[in-house]
Amino acid sequence: MPSESDNSASPSRMRRLLRRGAWLLAGLVVVVAAVLGVEAWLMRQIEPELRAGIVAELEHHFHGKVELASFRTTLVEGLEVEGSGLRIWLPGPASGEDSSAPWFQQPWITVERFHFHANWRMHPGDPVEIAVVRVEGVRILVPPSVDRPHLSAGTAAQTQETAQLPAESASGLARSTLAGLLQPPKIVVRRIECADVDLVIERGLGGGKPRAGVPAGGAEPTPTKPPLDFALRDLALTPDSSGGPTAFAVDMINPRPVGTVHAVGKVGPWKGAEGTGRFSPADLPVTGDFTFSKADLSSIKGISGHLEATGRFDGVLHRIAVAGRSQCPDFRLERADTGPGVALATEFQATVDGTNGNVALDHVEATLGHSHLIAHGLVERAVDAGTGTRGHDITLEVAVDRGRIEDFLNVSTAEQPLMTGNLTLSTHFHLRPNAGADTQPVLERLELEGQAQAAGVHFTSGKIQETVKQISLRGLGQPGQVKATDAATIETALTSHFTLAGGVLTVPDVVARVPGAEIDVHGSYELAAGTLNFDGDAKMEAPLSKMVGGWKGFLLKPADRFLRRNGAATDVPVHLTGNRAAPKFGVDWDRIGK
Repeated sequence: MPSESDNSASPSRMRRLLRRGAWLLAGLVVVVAAVLGVEAWLMRQIEPELRAGIVAELEHHFHGKVELASFRTTLVEGLEVEGSGLRIWLPGPASGEDSSAPWFQQPWITVERFHFHANWRMHPGDPVEIAVVRVEGVRILVPPSVDRPHLSAGTAAQTQETAQLPAESASGLARSTLAGLLQPPKIVVRRIECADVDLVIERGLGGGKPRAGVPAGGAEPTPTKPPLDFALRDLALTPDSSGGPTAFAVDMINPRPVGTVHAVGKVGPWKGAEGTGRFSPADLPVTGDFTFSKADLSSIKGISGHLEATGRFDGVLHRIAVAGRSQCPDFRLERADTGPGVALATEFQATVDGTNGNVALDHVEATLGHSHLIAHGLVERAVDAGTGTRGHDITLEVAVDRGRIEDFLNVSTAEQPLMTGNLTLSTHFHLRPNAGADTQPVLERLELEGQAQAAGVHFTSGKIQETVKQISLRGLGQPGQVKATDAATIETALTSHFTLAGGVLTVPDVVARVPGAEIDVHGSYELAAGTLNFDGDAKMEAPLSKMVGGWKGFLLKPADRFLRRNGAATDVPVHLTGNRAAPKFGVDWDRIGK
C-alpha cells in the first residue's frame, strides 16, 4: 500500500505540472502573438510596396493609368493576395485623335476581383511560382482599328524609355531597410483562370442621324458599325515560361444563334510588324479547335433547327482560316407548323476577320435532304444607319448540281410539297440585315435571282397530274389512251428564270415540257401562304380535231386553223391559281384564238 508521504507528494507534483503547463501555454501564446505581430508588421511593410510594384508593372506594360481599389495580403502557408476594383486606362490620345471618344473616357480593362497564392518554399534566386491566378468579372474594351496602334505600338526607343519605369517605381522600396532587403523576386504565373469575361471590340464612329436628345447641327457621331460583344463564361490561360504561345481553353455562349462554344488552342506570341516596332491586335496569332453545340437556330427569327459544329482555326486575328463541318437534323424556314424540317449538313472553309466579324466563305459544300449544293460568298456585320438595327449582310453564289425539288419546298412547309423531281440551279443569294426595330423574318429579307432546270417532275396534286396526262396524250393526238394510262407515268421537264423578294417567288418564263406539248407560263408564288398565280399557253403538237378524236374531232376540224399559232398545231391559253393545298389548273376560254 502507498505510504502517507507518497499521498502528500501527489498534490504537490500535480501543482508543479500545472505550473509548468501554464508557463508552456503562456509561452506558446507569446510565440503565436509574436508570429502574428511579426506577420502583421511584415504585411504593413510589404503590402503597400507590393501593391505599388504591381501597379507600376501594369502601367509599364500597358503604358496607361492603373488603379487598384482594394489590395490585401496574408501569410498563411505562403503569400495570399486578394484584390478588387482593378482599372486600366488606355494611353492618352495621340495627336489628332478625338479625346472625347468613349474608349478614352472609361477603363479599357476592368477586373472586379482577383486572388492568388504563392508558397515560399523555394531556393534563393529562384522565381516565386504562382500555380493559379483566379480572376472574376473581366471587361475588355478594344477600340476601333484606327485607334489601336498606340496600345502597344511604341517604337524601340519608346520601349527602352518606358522600361525604366519599374526601376524608378521600385526605388521606393529603398525607403525602408527591410523593404530594401526584401526586394520582390521574379514571379512566374503557371495558369490564369477567368470567369465572366466580356470582350467588346468597337468598330468606329461615323456619320449618321443624331442620337436622341442631340440638337441639330451639333450631332455627335453615331456608330455606323456594331461592336463585337463576346461573353466568355470561362477562360483559362497557361503561359509559356519560355515566351512561346499561351495555351487557352474557353467556354462561351454565342449570342445568335444561341449555343455553347468551346475552344482550345494557343494564342501569341504577340510580335510587332517587322521593321516597324508596332503591335496591333490584328496581328495576334491564334490556332486551335472548336465545337459549337446545342445551337438553337430559332433565336434567328425566320429559321429554326438545332445545330452542332466542329472545326479548326489557324492564322492571325484579322485573317483566321477556319475549316469545319456542321449538322442540323431539322432545318426549316419560319412556318406555322412544327414539322420535322430537313436535314442539313455542311463542310466549310472560311476566312474570318476577328477584328470586325466579317467572314469570307471560301468554299461551302452542303447536303440538304438528298440535294447537294456548293456555295461561296461573304458574311458582313452591318447596321441600318437610320434605325441602328444590327445584323448580318450575306451574299452568296449558290449552285445546286444534284438536287430534289421537294427538299427545298419542305424547308418552308411541312405540308405536301407542290411537286417532286430532280433539280439543278444557280442563283445569287442575298440575305439583307434587319431594316427596322423589329426583327424581320428571313423570308422577308431573302433575295434570290437565278435560273433552274427540273426533270422527272411529278405534281403531288392528283388533279394537276391528271391534267398533265390529258395535255400530254391529247397533245400527241392519242385521246383514246387517256383512260388506259397511269398519270404517274407522265413526267414534266421545267426550265425557268426566277427572282425571290419579300417572300414572293416570281418566275417570268416557266417552260414546262411533256410528251406532245409545251406549256409556257409566267406568274408568282407566295412561299408563306402558298398562293399560286400563273397564266400562259399550252402548245400542242396535234391539232384540236386529233386531240378530241372520234366524231367530235371530225366536227372540230374547221376550228383547227383558228387555234394554230406560235408554231403549235393547237395553242390553248391556261392558268394555274389557288394555293398549294388546292391548286386550280384550267383553260382560259375567253383567250382562245386571241
